[in-house]
Amino acid sequence: MRSVHRVLHGAMGVREGMASLLHRILSIMHFLSAVNVEKAVDADEIARHAHPLERSQVEDALRCCKDLGYVNEKEGRFYLTYKGVLSVLSISS
Repeated sequence: MRSVHRVLHGAMGVREGMASLLHRILSIMHFLSAVNVEKAVDADEIARHAHPLERSQVEDALRCCKDLGYVNEKEGRFYLTYKGVLSVLSISS
């Protein structure tokens, strides 16, 4: 399984700053235990832990993570997919 780092830097060629932002958002979600629909969090809650990011920046990152399959959304709340959890763990190791 490819890590989010490889996907972002390899296939998509996203700048290092964006990759760092996505890593941070995924890590915050993991810290908040947002790993299933029952524990899903909204963009405001993530933004509170991602100071000094604004809600709009968090929403953009969440959209990107969702497009890559690392995050799911239900009714405006977000949680990590299995792939997202594995990526966070690979980032941390």
